[in-house]
Amino acid sequence: MAGQIEFRPNEQRWVYVLADGQVKGELNYLVRDDAHWHIHHTGVDASLQGQGIARLLVDAADAHAQAENIQLSSSCSYATKVLARKHA
Repeated sequence: MAGQIEFRPNEQRWVYVLADGQVKGELNYLVRDDAHWHIHHTGVDASLQGQGIARLLVDAADAHAQAENIQLSSSCSYATKVLARKHA
């Protein structure tokens, strides 16, 4: 099942969406201020776990944050681990 990552800033999240429109993964964040966002949840539908979708979501958030000079923090254990490895 091929899908794509979509940024939905009005919902404060990135989602993984299948071609038929079903959302099968998400990364949710809170805007602390214009220069700081806090990731608090990532999740992927059980049918697609283990395929790297959560990593794609974190990578999308990180790339956007770097491009916009936004600092990311995280209380999501998965996102925290990925970001720590990327920025070590």
